[in-house]
Amino acid sequence: MIEEKKRNAKKILFLSSKGGTGKTTIIANLGYMMATGYARKVGLIDLNFNAPYLPSQLGVSDRKLGVDKDKIYPVKVLPNLFIVSNEMMINDKESPIVMRNYMYKILAEQFLKQIDWGEFDYLFFDTPSVFSDEIAEALNILKTVDGVIIVTQSQDYSIIPLMRVISYVEQHNLPIMGIVDNMHSFSCSSDNNMQSLFRRDKFRKFIDDKKLNIIAEIPFDRDILKSTDNGISFVQQSSNENDIAIFKNIIEVIEKKTHE
Repeated sequence: MIEEKKRNAKKILFLSSKGGTGKTTIIANLGYMMATGYARKVGLIDLNFNAPYLPSQLGVSDRKLGVDKDKIYPVKVLPNLFIVSNEMMINDKESPIVMRNYMYKILAEQFLKQIDWGEFDYLFFDTPSVFSDEIAEALNILKTVDGVIIVTQSQDYSIIPLMRVISYVEQHNLPIMGIVDNMHSFSCSSDNNMQSLFRRDKFRKFIDDKKLNIIAEIPFDRDILKSTDNGISFVQQSSNENDIAIFKNIIEVIEKKTHE
């Protein structure tokens, strides 16, 4: 019998220009949609060890990782969607998370080496909003990634941190798939007339000068906020075809660029 060849999981690193860009919410929704609508097996790896909020986005924050000798088993959210997070290793949810330098290395090795990710199509890495030991250790173990998606907002305040993220990515020769401009606009009337949430002149100039590709402009949507609070994927319950189409477009970019 010929042994089935293992899949070569595509590794996508999600970075943000600062805190509060909605990166974790976007990852949770992309993972859910790719697992359900595209029949892809997706692993969500929460590298935000000090603020591990990814499980709560999918309603599994109270679940625990499986452990057997030197193996760790991620939590199954759906038949094709799995997640691993430091939140699933913490018993006291109210105590502060205090970590020493060596602990970042240990956790990164556990999440990346003690779990068999070989049968997955995609691995999505949620990262802290600052350049930290989590990201450094993950890159050291992974050696390469297949793509980077940067989640930001278009107000002037975000431009300098975005510059730093771009510089970091360039220094490490990481392939940028594109920019997600979150909370881009909002509906201010019953006729769904969209208005920009921020001034975008400086943001647009920076994007154009760096020749970066904006792959999605996600509106400020109350339904997304509600789904986050309820631990239910927005794309699971939304009937807004325009918003769903935005997430589909991001997935199509990921699929295209990882198979070029």
